[in-house]
Amino acid sequence: MHDRVSTRVTRRGVVVAGAVALSGCSGLGIGGNDFEFPDGDPSDDQKAIARTFVERVHDGEYEAATEPFTDEMTESMDPAQLERTWAQNVGDLGSYEEISEWGVVEHEDVDAVFARVQCAEGYYALQVTTDGDRIAGLFFKNKVTE
Repeated sequence: MHDRVSTRVTRRGVVVAGAVALSGCSGLGIGGNDFEFPDGDPSDDQKAIARTFVERVHDGEYEAATEPFTDEMTESMDPAQLERTWAQNVGDLGSYEEISEWGVVEHEDVDAVFARVQCAEGYYALQVTTDGDRIAGLFFKNKVTE
């Protein structure tokens, strides 16, 4: 079952619009900078969705980054809003280098794909909720500068 959420920014993370699955289970740890990723390895297609999103936002291609959003997600998060949210919460970590850790929680119609995203100046955790080949929700957590 999907839960509707609106954009909510905190010091620990930001939920970015859309329908986020698995209410109460972000899989990204509670507090601090711990990333407690769930077991499981996302499919190659799921990894490609997350990786493509990350590459696009780090390259400043916010319109392209929103292309795979579900209709509900698109209504909640347009490219300009994504750019503002990204800049405020993740944008100062430098260039994207790699995704160093993966996890997945499978649910009936949607899956929550988790990625630890390494950048030149630190890292952050990302949850991409996928609905088939579409992005139904995003959650960024605890950026850490190195």
